[in-house]
Amino acid sequence: MERQSWATPQPVVDRYYQKSFFLDIKNIPGQDQCVLQHSNSVCVICIAPSHALRTSVPVKVDFNVNEKTDRSQNKVRGKKKRGGQWLTAYSPLCKVFCQDNSEYIIYSCVRGDLVEVNEELIKQPDLLKSWPLTNGYIAVVMPKRHERSSVVDGLLTEEQYATALEKRRLTGEGEQRSEVCTLSSIATSASVDKDDVTACCADKDDIAASASADTDDVTACSPSGVQVAGSNALASSAGDGATCSGNNASATADEPMDTGACQD
Repeated sequence: MERQSWATPQPVVDRYYQKSFFLDIKNIPGQDQCVLQHSNSVCVICIAPSHALRTSVPVKVDFNVNEKTDRSQNKVRGKKKRGGQWLTAYSPLCKVFCQDNSEYIIYSCVRGDLVEVNEELIKQPDLLKSWPLTNGYIAVVMPKRHERSSVVDGLLTEEQYATALEKRRLTGEGEQRSEVCTLSSIATSASVDKDDVTACCADKDDIAASASADTDDVTACSPSGVQVAGSNALASSAGDGATCSGNNASATADEPMDTGACQD
């Protein structure tokens, strides 16, 4: 009798959520976030694995975003979780303070009503770094009914995210390379013939020429930067929300919390 083979179960996030990404929010390098959209359209807001704060140690999460707004005081009512604070894609959800004195603002990334924030982060801010897409989620947002199918249209898919990170990596390497590949690193002289110009980059097209070289032979050694556009397909209107309860699962070492098990 053949032994039945069992496939390794997918993580909860991969089974029930669609991942979308928003990179360099407000043109801030490394300000990367992730939106997990459940099959019933509720959105769980997280930092992306590539967020800059993951290179430091978060020591404080503050949901009091300004003098008038404290996200932790958000109140919803009824089965459909109505009455939550209204958010736009650029509404701040919280501020994060790190051990190296760096500070970050985490944004909503999508439009909708705030259902809840993860108050566990107040007691354990390190969850942002250790479990960014599960126990370290930031908030739960419910888009308006007519926007639910399009609320993440302007964000990056997982494939686009991976491609953007690779371009960012290559750009970073190019910038480091360009610090060495400059005209100051070449012995320049008016008497130097263009055939004697020393190339500081690997490719022929990347030659940084001396003062006497032809302009056609001079190219920039540093590659162009990469910009990723964020959400751009969201419109405001009233609508019904859907039922969502966020803190209803517990984490294990093998499979962290299923954040926001929801139902219409």
